[in-house]
Amino acid sequence: MNVTRSIDTSALEAPQAHEVERLISQLDLADLARRSPLRGGGADRFQYDLSVQAGGRRYDVTLAEDVAPPELKELLAWMLQHDGAA
Repeated sequence: MNVTRSIDTSALEAPQAHEVERLISQLDLADLARRSPLRGGGADRFQYDLSVQAGGRRYDVTLAEDVAPPELKELLAWMLQHDGAA
């Protein structure tokens, strides 16, 4: 199963845009992208492919759910809860 979410903060209401920006600011995107792909153990795990454009840069990260840092899990949860937000 493949689930895709895309969020454009410029299309969100201000409180939602600020929340997404806050969640992204907690991540060390450069480090995650540098270490990507981050593989976990076991079968039947989710894999996340995340692309973030911020500050004129693009970060691409691939990682397994069991190695995702808590800050990233918080962003992913927000994205799943706000399906179709933007």
